[in-house]
Amino acid sequence: MKSWRDIKMMKRYVAIKARIPDILNSEIKGDEIGKYLQLGDIKARRVHIVGVVSNSYFNSETQLAFFKVTPFRHTTLQENTDEISVRFFRDAVKRAQGIEEGALVRVIGKIKEFQGERYILGEIITDITTLDAELFRADVISTFGEPVEKNITESNNEDVERISQYIKDNSGKDGIKYTALVSGFCENEDPEKISEDTLDKILNDLLTAGIIFEPKIGRFKEVE
Repeated sequence: MKSWRDIKMMKRYVAIKARIPDILNSEIKGDEIGKYLQLGDIKARRVHIVGVVSNSYFNSETQLAFFKVTPFRHTTLQENTDEISVRFFRDAVKRAQGIEEGALVRVIGKIKEFQGERYILGEIITDITTLDAELFRADVISTFGEPVEKNITESNNEDVERISQYIKDNSGKDGIKYTALVSGFCENEDPEKISEDTLDKILNDLLTAGIIFEPKIGRFKEVE
């Protein structure tokens, strides 16, 4: 007869699709099975997220004074203005090979905390398309609802509207490049042109408000 521990080890929990800010801001709780993330009414023991790789590095096996440090890969995943660390150990390290900075990816793993930092213990990471990301976002909205939009209070409303509309009209399938926005709003002879610092502030406000997102680093697209 299998023990409760054996049954627990055999069970593989469904990975819950979630937004990175929800993972960072939700409460971690525990029960007789183990720790979980409370996402609304759902107990998430494994999560499925989508984001852009903003940083990644590999640490090979290292021999310290009294013990050996096994290889691991550390990847930072970004969703708009929020970031979370994804760490791969042992066999999972191989699955993260070939993933480049700037790539749009999906990650499946378990939520962990160490010294106050919340991160994902990565199991799977794969490249995806912008369409995949939009379908993923629609699934998350159907489960948890629209993200809470933050008010944009510090930027000029007319500039915000112009840039938001320009992104909507010109982003295409993979979003509009940052350099195109600089050319369109900062380097022309239009009396209404703005500085790059102002453009950066408005883009950050639009990202934070959930009006646009970055399908790839340096590209922006309206949230539909």
